[in-house]
Amino acid sequence: MIENIKNIDYYMNLPYTVLIQKVENEGKPYFFAKIEELPGCHTDAQTQIEALQELEMVKKDYLEIKIEVGAEIPEPSDLPSGKLLLRLPKSLHKQILKDAQKESTSVNQLILYRLARQTGYEEASHHTN
Repeated sequence: MIENIKNIDYYMNLPYTVLIQKVENEGKPYFFAKIEELPGCHTDAQTQIEALQELEMVKKDYLEIKIEVGAEIPEPSDLPSGKLLLRLPKSLHKQILKDAQKESTSVNQLILYRLARQTGYEEASHHTN
């Protein structure tokens, strides 16, 4: 049996989320870069390219230390499941049930429609699986 070994190359090639933000300090701009899934993995530099290059070095150091001490290393995740457990007042639940019945639709579809409309999300009807 072949064991799945998660070494430095494995982690370095994962599609982590990189965030780069332009920041000003006393009128001087610089770029702050971080990997969203790896707490504490960040750096800054004078240009975006330098920040990205330095972030790769910081990421490697970060991962090597985590591997060395046997610490858990977060991996990038896909989109959330799309499932949400929601508690609401009984009176609101009753109103939603009435509204769904009046519209001849399911409670799920009614809530999805209203939430999408309120947030400006236009693709809600395509993501109901």
